[in-house]
Parts: sequence; structure tokens; C-alpha cells
Amino acid sequence: MKVRFETADAEHPVGISYYANDFKAGKYVSKVENGVLKLRMQRSKEADSLQVTVRYNTLSAVKVSGAAVHFAGLLKTNLLDVKVSGGARFETTLDAADLQLEVTGRSKVTLRGKVRYMDAVVSTAVVDASQLQAMAVTVDASNKAEVTVQATERVVMKSTTGAVIRYAGNPSIERSHTSSMLSGTFERLNTDPK
Repeated sequence: MKVRFETADAEHPVGISYYANDFKAGKYVSKVENGVLKLRMQRSKEADSLQVTVRYNTLSAVKVSGAAVHFAGLLKTNLLDVKVSGGARFETTLDAADLQLEVTGRSKVTLRGKVRYMDAVVSTAVVDASQLQAMAVTVDASNKAEVTVQATERVVMKSTTGAVIRYAGNPSIERSHTSSMLSGTFERLNTDPK
């Protein structure tokens, strides 16, 4: 399933639209429970042929498993919680105060834009936040995760079991920890002044 998020406007109000090329009906469900939109699809060979567009006014949390999610335009919010798992793909440009990110299960996340604070827990996944300007970043990476971040003031890192954390900018490193067994690594990226 490919999901595209768009900001609602007068011409395109809040809602969901589906486009299915050779996709059999009855294999997907959308419903709202306690203010939460849930999209589910039965796994099939035609999974990539279902395209869903979600138009929203405000957004504070996104949970994705096994789908490809892309945000059109800028996702602007104060607090955002994102959970990505099951080999999902997640891509967005953000303008947020606080981002909580949890990524697992061979998923891939690409982030751009700016946030004040970013807290990420990543296991067996890839997070590219090299184009996301953050004031302060905390990263806990494990199980061969690959995480790239950019911080202007502060970075706190923990890397275990073969994980790699790369960071850009000139932040103060307040704490960094690797496990003595199967340790992870930290790498500072070159940051040439422009």
C-alpha cells in the first residue's frame, strides 16, 4: 500500500481516496476509532497497486507498518510521534517543535526540514535525518541500525550491537555510550561551511 498525506483545503477537504489498479475489492478497510484513522490491507501480490490519499487538518501521531508513506508538502505540527515498522518506508519534510521517532523491522525513514528536539529509537532499520535541522538530538540505535542526524547544539547517542550513528553539525556531545560487547560506532560527518 502506498499512502500519500496531503494538507486539506477548501478544494480538497479532509477525507480518504483510493486508487486501485487491478486490486480486488474487499481487501482493505479504513475506519476511525477514538479519533484515530486506521487503514488496513490484507497482504497480497497486488499490495503495491493500492494507492491511498489521506487529507488532514492536524496530525500529532503516525504509525506505519509495511506500507510506503509520503507527505506532500510541509508537515507542520507542534508535537509529532512516529512509529515505523514491518519494512515500511516513511518520508516527510517537517516543521515541528518535538519529534519522537521509533523505527524497527528493516524499515527506512527519510526526514527533511527542521525540529527543535528529536528523540529516536532505531533497531534493524535506516533513518536518514541528515537534511533535518535539529537543535538537540537523542539517538538510541541497536541491531545494525544506521542513523544519520544533524544537530546544532547537543547530541546524546547510544549505539549497540553493530549499529552506526553518523552526525553532522558541531554539537556538544553530552553523552555517548557503546556496549562493550558487539559495540556500535559513532561517526562525525564532514560539515563544510557554505
